[in-house]
Amino acid sequence: MVNLTTISAAQASLAEAAGTVSSQLSDTVGGFIKAGQDQAAHHLEQVLGQSRERLDQTTQLAIKGFDDLAGVGRQNLDAVLAGNQAAISGLVAFWRELATFNQAALNRGLDAGIRLLETRNPRDAIAIQAEYVKANIDDFVKLSDVAAKTVEQVKEPLNQKVLLWPQKTRAA
Repeated sequence: MVNLTTISAAQASLAEAAGTVSSQLSDTVGGFIKAGQDQAAHHLEQVLGQSRERLDQTTQLAIKGFDDLAGVGRQNLDAVLAGNQAAISGLVAFWRELATFNQAALNRGLDAGIRLLETRNPRDAIAIQAEYVKANIDDFVKLSDVAAKTVEQVKEPLNQKVLLWPQKTRAA
């Protein structure tokens, strides 16, 4: 027959063994869970670190792009302002030369008219007329030179900007 004490002792021994196994199993599972949590936290830190780095890089590129764009805009504005200043200076010089041209043409015309009235033969009249036309053409050439110089001065800053643009875009 089976003794009750033996069964009780066996049950107690079995309960103790189950408790030990349960404790060991709990420790093992807890260790696995802890290791998994540590590994997940480590990977999350890596992902967040990489995300921060990429965000910093993207932000720096955006700031640099904005600075470059602002710089190009500023350079364009400077070129336009330089061109405008050259245009104003050139127009002042052109109008001054035009006034001189008109005054000289008027004086030459009056002088030529008086001299034509005083001529006694057609040969002298043709010579006076040729002198008048030549002087007007010479003054007109001077006036054209001032206009051409003005155009060159106006387009120079703009041309420099246009010539620099391909170099800047290739560098970017």
